[in-house]
Amino acid sequence: MKGLLVIILPFLNLLAFGQKATEMLTVAQKFADEDAVYLSKREISEIKIEGDSLVIYNQSFSDMLMIKENTAPYAEKQIGYSSFHELLNLNPKTLVPNGDKFKEIKVDEIKDIASLSGSVFYDDVRYKKFIFPSLTKGAIARLDYYEKLKEPRFVPPYFFGSYLPVLQSSYSISFPKDVVVSYKLMGKNTDKIKFVETVSKGITTYTFSLDNNAKMEYEGQAPPRSEIYPHVIFFIQEAVINGKKITYLKDVNNLYDWYYSLTEKVNSKTDEELKKLSLELVANKNSIQEKASAIFYWVQNNIKYIAFEAGLEGFVPAESATVYNSKYGDCKGMASIITTMCKYAGIESSLVWIGSRDIAYTYDEVPSPICDNHMIAAVKDNGKWVFLDGTSTYLTYGFPTEMIQGKQAIIGLGKNKFETAFVPIVPKEKNLVHTKMKVKLNDETILGTGSMGFTGYQKFTKVYQLRAMPENKWGEVMKDHLQAGNNKFQILDYKIRGIPERSDTLLFNYEFKIPDYIKKSEDEYYINLNLDKFWKESQINPEQRKLSVEMDFLFENVDQVELEIPAGFKVDYLPEDKKFENNDFGFSIHYTTNGNKLLLEKKTWMNTLLIPTGAFEKWNSMIKQLNSAYKEVVVLKKQ
Repeated sequence: MKGLLVIILPFLNLLAFGQKATEMLTVAQKFADEDAVYLSKREISEIKIEGDSLVIYNQSFSDMLMIKENTAPYAEKQIGYSSFHELLNLNPKTLVPNGDKFKEIKVDEIKDIASLSGSVFYDDVRYKKFIFPSLTKGAIARLDYYEKLKEPRFVPPYFFGSYLPVLQSSYSISFPKDVVVSYKLMGKNTDKIKFVETVSKGITTYTFSLDNNAKMEYEGQAPPRSEIYPHVIFFIQEAVINGKKITYLKDVNNLYDWYYSLTEKVNSKTDEELKKLSLELVANKNSIQEKASAIFYWVQNNIKYIAFEAGLEGFVPAESATVYNSKYGDCKGMASIITTMCKYAGIESSLVWIGSRDIAYTYDEVPSPICDNHMIAAVKDNGKWVFLDGTSTYLTYGFPTEMIQGKQAIIGLGKNKFETAFVPIVPKEKNLVHTKMKVKLNDETILGTGSMGFTGYQKFTKVYQLRAMPENKWGEVMKDHLQAGNNKFQILDYKIRGIPERSDTLLFNYEFKIPDYIKKSEDEYYINLNLDKFWKESQINPEQRKLSVEMDFLFENVDQVELEIPAGFKVDYLPEDKKFENNDFGFSIHYTTNGNKLLLEKKTWMNTLLIPTGAFEKWNSMIKQLNSAYKEVVVLKKQ
């Protein structure tokens, strides 16, 4: 550690030391609307050769100035560590204004706690938890700690910004001449990042800095921060250790070679009981789809998803026999048992490494473990890869989980053999909500029957919701989704079909009435057939919304309302058809008559996973036109 200190300390510009406490008032005035601001945020890494391994020592340092009295959200802090990264030293303290200087108050208690992740059955991450003492307005929370990273492929990215404004932000990495390091600048505005390279006594240092960072905005349905905010990613490409050249992460081939080394011995032995089950499931089935879907559905029904992360076990799939016997597995275990059972059934299948959509990189851009956080299975069906994610209980064969649509995957095919492929984005027509209503008038009340059908992701999300609650609560879900006309809408009766069957439509059949909905005069009825006003409140305020809007999936909604024209009445006014079309989103409304029936057919659709900020004006124009169309009424006149 002494050698590390000699290298690191000259880089630190401890902003609070050497400055008067009163000088912080200028900063406080500039950021008067903020609770706090980072005066400085820095990380400094040093790569060393120790024995026959590469290790990385990392120092993190930050000074956070409290602007307002609301300091409670910033007082409590925790620093994680695990078998992959050892926490060597932790030195938090508070600098409290004392006249024109700062008084240092050290943290007197640091607790060691286990990870409390609700979605993880077990992992080896632990935390050092503490509270900054005497953290009041004008004080500075100083955090300084050292880590030892034991796996050279796990150098994390450095984001220059934070959830608070950052005045000074920098990252430095030093390495000896026997180590080859590369980097990539990612996110937006990377042209503003300053880069300096220095060489001294055989040690190369890369230093990156970006000052005056606005705080990272957090908005719902936003793209991942890795797509938006500037950051730097490092790759240790290769190193010469004790005369031997070792390659780490030069390209995707190296990443796959490492992944393969972790998985090559998994499922190397045949498990006869699991093989027998696999063959029984595909008996009397002919196509690959029939066979693979039978196996896929069995795993969904019988293996419980429970994440498990501990050391390299966070990267190595469990044996399929272990998953089968324990009846649970993480994403890797699910992939392991699906691929094994498919192979027993004579189906070409592979393990697949992939990242969810909250990771903005492709493997071509970032050939590193930080590019993925998930493992699934894939089967070859008529020359095409079909991706199977056993962690999602109600998916049907052919549907990837929505969180990996459009993502690049690595498909393992054996030693030194793999493919990369992009997971398809499911077309909007397959994610359909189709509502059909037949209505008639009873004085000022509408009486009707309806059916609402859900397919694709529209169905999967609804089934999850229903399965998560007792059946006697399903009526509440029905009312939420069937609500139409006005707030007096009442469901008189309902039935739900299609929950157990993965390939069928989820169908809500119902009877309803809407009191006080019809406006009438002595010989006229005024009826708004837009009973459902989807997207009515969906305008985007560009003054408030700073980030693009991301969709979970593409979709289409079709609403058909058939009105029975009362005897003795005729259509006196029929609204004009309306539509708004472009490649990404739109709507259409069409009215027709047929005998004593009047039909409204409305379609709304989303054909993009992202509404960029530059499209907000076009989106709002569509919503404005749609809301105008929603106000149109049909007029029936007594003959």
